Amino acid sequence: MFNDPLKAAEKRGYGRGYRAGAKRRQTEISAARRRAQENAFWQRALLAAIPTAMTVENWKIDGEPVKSGEARMRLACIWADHALNQALTKGRIR
Repeated sequence: MFNDPLKAAEKRGYGRGYRAGAKRRQTEISAARRRAQENAFWQRALLAAIPTAMTVENWKIDGEPVKSGEARMRLACIWADHALNQALTKGRIR
């Protein structure tokens, strides 16, 4: 009704706050989606690396021979980490 500068400023402030909240929500959704994609990629890489890690011979991690199941799984995890880092570096995961 009236051109009240205080009401107009309040309305602009509310609009800015609403837009900021909507942008933050979208950013959080995007970050969650990216984490889910990275996690899924890492799990697939781990599953692909396990058979090879179980059959390797004469490998060492930090100077310790890879002979136990635990060491072999650690090796597979290292390979999965490396695969994820390479995929992220080369832009294969968006």
